[in-house]
Amino acid sequence: MKPMQVLGIELKDYSVREAMRMVDGFLQDAKVSTIGFVSMDILMAAGEDEELRTWLEAMDLTVPVSSEILQAAGIGGRSRIAEVEEGRFYRELMKKVSDENRTAFLLTEKEETTEPFLTFLQESAPGLKIVGSFAFENLSGDPDVVVNEINSTFPDLVLSRLPSPGSEQFIYDHKAKLNARLWVSLKEDFSPQDQKKPSGLAKLRQWVKTKLFRHRASRFTNEQDRNEEKS
Repeated sequence: MKPMQVLGIELKDYSVREAMRMVDGFLQDAKVSTIGFVSMDILMAAGEDEELRTWLEAMDLTVPVSSEILQAAGIGGRSRIAEVEEGRFYRELMKKVSDENRTAFLLTEKEETTEPFLTFLQESAPGLKIVGSFAFENLSGDPDVVVNEINSTFPDLVLSRLPSPGSEQFIYDHKAKLNARLWVSLKEDFSPQDQKKPSGLAKLRQWVKTKLFRHRASRFTNEQDRNEEKS
């Protein structure tokens, strides 16, 4: 494990081996543990939003989905960068819960995204049993309704595809109420299409996002250095 600071956000970086060892413990613990997949978008938002920063730092395990995040934190080991670029932790996590025939509850923002993701999970993690799902567009009142839906199925995992910061806020506010072993906040734009070759437009958007992230990370580091020189 290495301490990792990106845009003022204090996180910890674990190798896939270390992270999977933690998952073993999470799945044996009676209380719910939390895993968050963090993107450049989420970190840039958290750099300007104190509440989101708090919610991220409260996660038991954070998993960068881009090697740019590691590089911004000064972590440049080739093997670690390869792990992130190849999405090895996600694959290992899904293999483990599938092989162990774990149960999962799925949270989405919209109903239309639920079925495609269920299909994808059935193909990529055939041993994982989906015991329930809920789309937040159907919520008209108290969020405890969602908590009750989850708890009625006693799942091993809750897989959240709620957009940030909704996913981070929900688990931060309701963690103590959940009857589950593990909460996983997937990166907000995760979809089965991630497995396909990106389009030209998608590549352009990623290039712009990367340039912006690098600029903000560099500016933050320079400001920190100047403040240290003054003090």
